[in-house]
Amino acid sequence: MSRPRALTYNSGSMAAKHALLLVLLVAAACGSQSDESLLRRFPTIRADLEQVLRGLPAQASFVRIASSWSDPQLPNEQLAPIRAVLKRADIGDGLLVREGASLFIVESHGMVGRGWAKGFAYVPSMPATDNLRVSLDDPRALPKDGLFLRPIPGAPAWYVFVDR
Repeated sequence: MSRPRALTYNSGSMAAKHALLLVLLVAAACGSQSDESLLRRFPTIRADLEQVLRGLPAQASFVRIASSWSDPQLPNEQLAPIRAVLKRADIGDGLLVREGASLFIVESHGMVGRGWAKGFAYVPSMPATDNLRVSLDDPRALPKDGLFLRPIPGAPAWYVFVDR
């Protein structure tokens, strides 16, 4: 009869598992940027965001500008300065203009339809009051669909937003 083989410890495999666990724990702990951190940051980048708004196509009802694509496809001479300002302002996930709101997406998580985005919104017309919130710090606690806004003090038409 043959002897049972001893279990061996594969240090490379175990180290990889520990590294993955550490990355996941750090990512979970980081979460999203707080409302307060965005509110503190806003005065330093407001002029940049307003510059981007001036560079958008007139009467645009839908525009999405990311670092490597846009919808609709816009000419590079129009996109390059907008992307440069978004990069300088550290608006990592680009810009979305839709339904009368311009959303400067600082961060996003998950997939379309199941995820959420957070950042700064310019909404020139008064939004529905049921979309206004005192805090957006836990996006998962918000209803599943909608654009939720927290007014930025002293900046009419500007909000911190979460879009779900």
